Amino acid sequence: SGNPAAVAAGTSGHFLKSQGAGSVPVFAAVGGSGLVWLARATLAGAAAYDFESVISATYDNYKFVMAGIHISGANSFYAQVSTDNGSSYEGSSGDYHTALDHLDSSTSSPGSYGNETVGYISLAATGVRGLDTLAQHAYGGVMELFEVHNTAHYKFATFHSGHHDNEGDCAMTSGAVMMANTQNIDAVRFTTNTGTLDEGTIDCFGYAKS
Repeated sequence: SGNPAAVAAGTSGHFLKSQGAGSVPVFAAVGGSGLVWLARATLAGAAAYDFESVISATYDNYKFVMAGIHISGANSFYAQVSTDNGSSYEGSSGDYHTALDHLDSSTSSPGSYGNETVGYISLAATGVRGLDTLAQHAYGGVMELFEVHNTAHYKFATFHSGHHDNEGDCAMTSGAVMMANTQNIDAVRFTTNTGTLDEGTIDCFGYAKS
């Protein structure tokens, strides 16, 4: 309660912020913390989908949300990073050091997998809960990249997913990858060993710095 008070006109996109009891509220900008949506790839039959000119100095950490992913002609789903804005992608043996856990609905015993000689981030791979190519089966997951612009040390990614595996079971995969270089990462590719990515979406978000 109290006497009405005029509030100055605000800026588009700002919100009305309380300044406490007895004080006139003001318009203020929304805080910068949290996720900021940057781009979406809608999969429609290409062998690879790239996020180029999206990774920038504005954000250090990134999240990719993958939903309804279906692949034709393959069981593997990979990610790779670039240090030259997509002119080439890191794909040599030893570029990605992988440690992951996996489990499927046909067993109560989880498995583990480690490899330091692969040329990709193994989001789903044959032999380690690969994807089932049946039309009604799909993949959903999240991959995060950390400190992509820090050139003092190697970069890390983590990923978590649920999907139908290549044995027809419900599978879970959770892992971490160390990218064995100190160069600035400025592009990300999602691809497969053979076949095409023919359905689903991949959204890229940046973590606001403040």
